Order: sequence, then structure tokens, then C-alpha cells
Amino acid sequence: MTLLTVAFWVGAVVDLGAAVMMAWPSAFWAKYRYRDGFDYRDRGFVYGMRFGAPLMLGWTVLLLWGAAAPDERRGLLLITIVPGIAGLALVDAWASWSGILKPVMAWGTRVLQLAIVALFAFAYFAG
Repeated sequence: MTLLTVAFWVGAVVDLGAAVMMAWPSAFWAKYRYRDGFDYRDRGFVYGMRFGAPLMLGWTVLLLWGAAAPDERRGLLLITIVPGIAGLALVDAWASWSGILKPVMAWGTRVLQLAIVALFAFAYFAG
């Protein structure tokens, strides 16, 4: 298995986990991720999360498609970094600064995002 294939599979697994958590936000991390008083059971919040879940699942499938022909589809890794991961990081930063998201909870996500960016970039350029 090449490094490109590993990168695609790692991304797919992470995105699948995110899609599941987005589909059922109150069953996973929502009550711990947001500031006290944030209503993670609010129908609007749940709707927004569930609205995004199929998109995350779609990106999971796209990364699996990339794994099927990693050399030909390596560009997907860069597209996943920007605007994908970079956009998510900016939204999390805004949520932390605005007081919606507990900053300490954003750090775990940030570490994961940076690790994936490093893996994807290294795989793209070295693979």
C-alpha cells in the first residue's frame, strides 16, 4: 500500500466518523464541545449538523474513490486541504473567538486537522 493510498484511507475514515457524529450530534460530542448554555438539542442546530452530514459522507466516498487510483487522483488531497480542512479550521477559530465553542475542545480537532494536512501534503509531494 502506497503512502497516497494510506492518506486517502485515513481521510475517509476520519470523514466517516465526522459524518456519523454530525448525523447524531447529541449522541456524541456536542454537549462537551460547546460553551455552557449552548443548546445542542436545538432543532436548528441539529438540522444544520444533519444537513452537513451527507456532504461529509460524500467527501468520504470521494476519498475512497481517490484511494482506488491514488496516483491519478492525488489532487484530491490538495482540494481536501484547501478549501476543505482550512475552511473547517477557520469556522472553528471563529466559533472559539465568538464564545460558541470551548477553545480547549478546538485543540483536539486542530491537532487532528494538522496531522491530516501534514499527511496529505507529504503524500502528495512524496508519493
